[in-house]
Amino acid sequence: MASSLIASAAQALKFVLELAMLAAYAIAFFRLIPGPLLSWVAAIGAPILVGVVWGLLIAPRAPVSLGVPARVVLTAVIFAGAITALALAGRPVAAVVLAVAYVVDEVALIALRAYPGARA
Repeated sequence: MASSLIASAAQALKFVLELAMLAAYAIAFFRLIPGPLLSWVAAIGAPILVGVVWGLLIAPRAPVSLGVPARVVLTAVIFAGAITALALAGRPVAAVVLAVAYVVDEVALIALRAYPGARA
């Protein structure tokens, strides 16, 4: 019972972290891309592009069925991009917080065998 409650909490945190990752891309691209029009286009476009990739390959009901190891690796790459972009955009504290929360949550999900999208 307690482990299923922890697994549910870890899955809920993963969803919140996914939203934070998309916001990180938006913030970073807005700050890193010069010019008012291009920065807005990049801030809107980057999270949309990442969201499409996420929906196609990583989401629990993604149309392309990847195994858990591939999902873990692809998720790590996408989060690493967001964390790096935040750091480059002058938000190192936010980058560290996102990185630590992501790693702790991923380890918990894998240890509890509760990774979203895993086929039973």
